[in-house]
Amino acid sequence: MNILVIGSGGREHAVIKAIKKNWKMFVPFGLGWVIGFVLLARVCERFFSVYPNVAVMLFLGLICGTLPNMFKGSEVSGNKTSWITLVASMLSSYILFHIIEGGQGVNVPANFWSFVFCGVLWGLSMIVPGLSSSTLLIYLGLYVPLADGIASLNLSVLAPMGIGIALTVTTLSRLVNWLYKTHRTVTTRTILGFVIASSLKTVPNHFNGGWDMAISL
Repeated sequence: MNILVIGSGGREHAVIKAIKKNWKMFVPFGLGWVIGFVLLARVCERFFSVYPNVAVMLFLGLICGTLPNMFKGSEVSGNKTSWITLVASMLSSYILFHIIEGGQGVNVPANFWSFVFCGVLWGLSMIVPGLSSSTLLIYLGLYVPLADGIASLNLSVLAPMGIGIALTVTTLSRLVNWLYKTHRTVTTRTILGFVIASSLKTVPNHFNGGWDMAISL
């Protein structure tokens, strides 16, 4: 479904037309999205605060469960033995993350612009199949403050996050759709490389004893 064909002149904006045409889908989707985030945000925030390693490893396990399907999808229109794109994406992403952290833990300040960035990442997760924003948000130290803001319905968090989501969905949906139609294999394997690299950088490097490690695994 394309919702971003920009009209001209006096024609009705395509986004408005798409909402009118597909409102029966948008309403339950929006309702489920709000209920899921508001009700589960507090649970996730507490989970990450009390059992950070277990929570991170649980998310990584869920993400790893999607990888086989992504691998299969990337082979539909491409050479099954050519994985240069995936390797290049994975290595470049991993190196970039390492440069950003400079050997130290990354902890981005929670402010208006960082929450806009969170919204952009979530928006990308909504329109890019297989892309997970959770690992990157965890890696940047923004997941817990974001979840806490959503759970408490804090407008200083919700407003910039909403701006980021809206900007991403309304400006990049058509581009992503075009990429998947014309360069499916390259696009899918690029995303795969990024997901794998961000997951590897998120794996905890310290566990609070053997029991914490066992549960995490």
